[in-house]
Amino acid sequence: MALLAALTLALFWPATGYKLVNLDDLVYVKDNQLVLEGLNWAAIREAFTSLHQTMWAPGLWLSYMLDIKLYGMTTWGLHFTNILLHTVNTLLAFGLFWSWTRKPWHTFWAAAIWAWHPLRVESVAWVSARKDVLSGLFFLMCLLFYYVAHRAPPSRSQTARTWPRRLWLTASLLSMALGLTVKPMLVTTPVVLLLLDIWPLRRAQLTFRDLLRKLPRLIVEKWLYWIAVVASAFMTIYAHAQGTSLGNAPLSMCLMGIPLNYVFYLLKTALPIRLTILYPNLAVQPITVLLSFLTLLLLTLWVWDYRRQSLASLIGWLWFLGVMLPTSGIIRFGVQSLADRFMYLPAFGLSILVLPLFPTRGSRLRGIRVILCTSVLLGLALLTHRQLPVWRDSEHLFDQLLRYSPDHAYALSEKASQMTRLGRLQEAEELIRRACREPTCTDSQQIMLAEILASRGKTEQAKAHLLSQTLKNPGISSGYWHFALAMVLNQMEDYPEALRHTQQAAQALEPQDLLYRDLLLLGLTISYRMDAPQDALQWARRLPRLSNATRVRFGDLMPYYLGQWKRQQRPEAVAYFREYLAQNPDQPDALNNLAWLMATAEWSPMPAQEIVTYARRVNELVPSNPILLDTLGVALAHAGEFTAAQDAARQAQDILRATNQEQSILFQQITRRMEKYTNHSPWREENAADRILNDYYEH
Repeated sequence: MALLAALTLALFWPATGYKLVNLDDLVYVKDNQLVLEGLNWAAIREAFTSLHQTMWAPGLWLSYMLDIKLYGMTTWGLHFTNILLHTVNTLLAFGLFWSWTRKPWHTFWAAAIWAWHPLRVESVAWVSARKDVLSGLFFLMCLLFYYVAHRAPPSRSQTARTWPRRLWLTASLLSMALGLTVKPMLVTTPVVLLLLDIWPLRRAQLTFRDLLRKLPRLIVEKWLYWIAVVASAFMTIYAHAQGTSLGNAPLSMCLMGIPLNYVFYLLKTALPIRLTILYPNLAVQPITVLLSFLTLLLLTLWVWDYRRQSLASLIGWLWFLGVMLPTSGIIRFGVQSLADRFMYLPAFGLSILVLPLFPTRGSRLRGIRVILCTSVLLGLALLTHRQLPVWRDSEHLFDQLLRYSPDHAYALSEKASQMTRLGRLQEAEELIRRACREPTCTDSQQIMLAEILASRGKTEQAKAHLLSQTLKNPGISSGYWHFALAMVLNQMEDYPEALRHTQQAAQALEPQDLLYRDLLLLGLTISYRMDAPQDALQWARRLPRLSNATRVRFGDLMPYYLGQWKRQQRPEAVAYFREYLAQNPDQPDALNNLAWLMATAEWSPMPAQEIVTYARRVNELVPSNPILLDTLGVALAHAGEFTAAQDAARQAQDILRATNQEQSILFQQITRRMEKYTNHSPWREENAADRILNDYYEH
């Protein structure tokens, strides 16, 4: 067990150095105010009583809160928890397989093949896939407790036999209930327990007469499990229906697609290549459906015939078919029907299925089987090692997706987002236009096109594009659409119409929505620009920082324009920054913060020398300040004056040395920046706007 755990941990350890990816990670963790508050009673109550991201998943949110409590907002800690959970699940799988077979090497091979398979990479390396590894933990604990309950050794008295069993069954039920608070895929757990009743518990024989006699009792005795499953299914469907994310594919197409999806996962298991985050839906054609159905039928007949030699293979196959059913395409949540992570729990069944193929002592083919199994394990580990780096950041993740699906709308939109952050706006516009031509294009991608057009100064085109759209999911998208249109109209100085759409956005968005604060800031800004002080004050008082304000000042608009900077609406933001600095030329904090913001960005519409001018100005106001000299160095490097940047950094370090601060964090940071300047590279910090906003709201 120790060897298995150590190897699993070592295999996935590189993921601890990976970043969050721009696919659910931001909304689940980084920008999720519920999670960022950490583990406290108010947040726990909110997690259990509210829907978030069209899900009721309090167990998931609590796990992220605990991470923030333990590690702070570090990607290392988030990834480490995923890896640790997967390692624990591997040990639980080993424990279960060993309990069922009493063959340690069979157990090792089966657990390792499951744990090291490349299809596990998505569940482990993707922070948002915490649902898989955490629900998997509770699922395996549920099975373990159930097995122990019905394999408890006989006792002298009836009472002594009953109470331990009840305790283990209670632990099993609670484990399943906790798992359902993380991911509803555990709704198939009672079915798996029925399979365990047949093997390895042998509470019923696999004969028609015995099943007819015992199966009804076995089903009824699990009534509490069934109640929990029904409640979870209801909450899941209700939550997704609230967000209109339930798929609307015809039932006939969903049913015909089921055998295709099963065969797809079997092929990916046998040949795990060309793995990616998003797969296109499989084309439902009569011939492929028929071939897939025949494949499943032949495999089912084979394991049925093989049951006389190994009942485990049949149970493993039925496990795979049953646990896979919720994600087989019969019900679609959103647009995705295929994903590697969907195999996390069903793959246990396939490991059980191949248990008889592992080396057996005394077998004539044992040596060949050992070599074969070892080769398979090494091959899977190598493929997993190669697949892991795909998840190191968003750029690599979506580059790989485009490699396999060049016209994938989501991948194109993510690539457009990357180009926007780099200031390559024309390329971004071309990419997002390609995405919007795809049938799978979403409302958010159409809105993104308008935002990119606005960031290029094409506000008339942005407005026309938004007005021409018919929203596919108005329940989710209408608030964002009204906000985007209000933002564009504000840039066009059509303030009355902008204010109208801002008010409509406020009606469509929930107060806990991530965009809601920006919406209030937009209403405040529009009202201020309209010279309507009382209206501006009403918007301002809905913001915690300005709840007691008596009037709105020009500086109160700063958070909105910092948000616009983050949304890549940088010409608009820079115009405000210039106006603000013209009104406040002797304000050191503002000069320093804005100079740093623009000098550390990948791109800024403000000329580099103008940024240097602001940085020099603040050093004239407050001379010999190491923090301000550091900003000057960053600004000079941004302008390509690397020798002058090094001189400014040295001056800052000399001041820190003179005050015995050589061990300070600032000194170390300046040292790292000087290494960049020496290599003729500027210092980049794309989250500077977040830091300035945090300082603004804290003070």
